[in-house]
Amino acid sequence: MCLPPRHRRYTRVLELAGQEATALGAPAIGTAHLVLGLVREDRESGTGLLAGIEPEALRALLPRAGRAGREGRTRPPASPALSLRAGVAVGAAQRRADRHGVPELEVADVAAAVLADPDCAGVALLERLGVDVGDLWCRVAADRDAGYVPGLAAAGRVASGEVSRPCSAACRSSSARRFSIVSVVPPERRSR
Repeated sequence: MCLPPRHRRYTRVLELAGQEATALGAPAIGTAHLVLGLVREDRESGTGLLAGIEPEALRALLPRAGRAGREGRTRPPASPALSLRAGVAVGAAQRRADRHGVPELEVADVAAAVLADPDCAGVALLERLGVDVGDLWCRVAADRDAGYVPGLAAAGRVASGEVSRPCSAACRSSSARRFSIVSVVPPERRSR
């Protein structure tokens, strides 16, 4: 079966996130593992959306679960399922893709959904690394939206930085909040 390029990229993100969760002994793929998968896939595909974020630095900040009982295994463990929070983020990304009539889940949709949840482990991990998550969310959202607007990327607006890096305080406060409200932030957190 030949998958469309975008679907192959998303499938690869899940595969890489599963590898990270398994290597760290996690019982499920969490948002931090999704971030690691996104960063690794970004490096493989050369898109540069998450450039400057080193997988090794992220991995070093994650706790390792106990390894008891794993030494005697003869076959590799199955890839773990998504955690509840990671599942919510992927679900929000899928609903956004569906609303735009995109049959395949976009990597940028998943990244934006994870980044829109200020309380998830993936965002906490990036913040511990010193990443400006609001700025990163704006870049990811602009890249994602460029894929939904015919001719936007072709017009050179993304390449020139006019769209991909518009991240002022207004972008972080209004656009990020607007996306968060519809996707994954619980009602008590919406007033931020």
